[in-house]
Amino acid sequence: MIAEYLIRETHGCCCCLKSKLTSVDGENEPLLDSQSESRTIIRKFQDKFEKSNYNFFHALMIFYFVLNIFATGLFFEMRAYLFTTLEKELGTTETINSTIVAAMSIGLASTSFFCGGLSDKFGRKPMYLVGFSGIVLFGSLVAFAESWPVLLLLHFLVGLFQGIQNPARSSIAAEFFPLKGRGAAIMMTRLGWPIGALCATGLQRFVHPISVPQLGMLGQGWRLCLFLSCFPAYTLLLVGLIWMPESPRYYIATGKYDKAFSVLSYLRMCSCRKDKQKMVDEDKKDLEFLLTSQSDKQKQAKWAATGEQHGVGIRSKISTACRRSFP
Repeated sequence: MIAEYLIRETHGCCCCLKSKLTSVDGENEPLLDSQSESRTIIRKFQDKFEKSNYNFFHALMIFYFVLNIFATGLFFEMRAYLFTTLEKELGTTETINSTIVAAMSIGLASTSFFCGGLSDKFGRKPMYLVGFSGIVLFGSLVAFAESWPVLLLLHFLVGLFQGIQNPARSSIAAEFFPLKGRGAAIMMTRLGWPIGALCATGLQRFVHPISVPQLGMLGQGWRLCLFLSCFPAYTLLLVGLIWMPESPRYYIATGKYDKAFSVLSYLRMCSCRKDKQKMVDEDKKDLEFLLTSQSDKQKQAKWAATGEQHGVGIRSKISTACRRSFP
């Protein structure tokens, strides 16, 4: 009686264990623990990105960030030169002028507070696209404002979109530049602001006094200065997003390892080294080996956990059978 009971119960537990293992190996294999796998792959690829050499791609990225900060500096500094004109043309006062600048700063701070998290969820490049698009739209409309309340609202909206693109710029700069020389590269991008301030001075000196009736409202020098302080530079930044890849760290964090490898290969091919194709092939082998080993480890852990769980169940049934037969 005891033997028959044990055989029946043990056979049922083994069949259940076999079905569990089949589900791991079969078509219904569960997804791997993406967080654990991501941590390992991040550690593996961190050295590849941070210990790589600077190349033509990084030079273009530095130029792009300089242009970005240049556009921001030009837009902000241009307002300081036009306050007197705004008082004459739109009837502003010193208090209103200060409020316009404050509104732009409030908008920037309000979106910067949470857009860093959004860039982690949706990517750095989409946030860049949204930010630049809003700045080009509302920043250009500033030149056509006919009253100071409209001017105030448009500057607030521009500040909102400035706050959207600022965290994305900081993230991409930190994630693309190699560890060696990263601080110098990021500091170099800050040259854009004083260059933008100098260009704002030039616009005020040479464009502000002119009048071009053929351009309609933009024919007024001060409106043309407002337009030129936004539209050309930010439109160029929008076009530049065509060739900019997404951050590889974002791809790795979201489990898109094939796309992260594509970005790494793109960076390798921009190098002037003669063995760059060999480096790409080695990176590909490392990634394949890493993913394979991670998959094996995850399966072994699942098998061990499943076997231990059902082993405890078998021992429990044996104990129960013994107690029933020998009270």
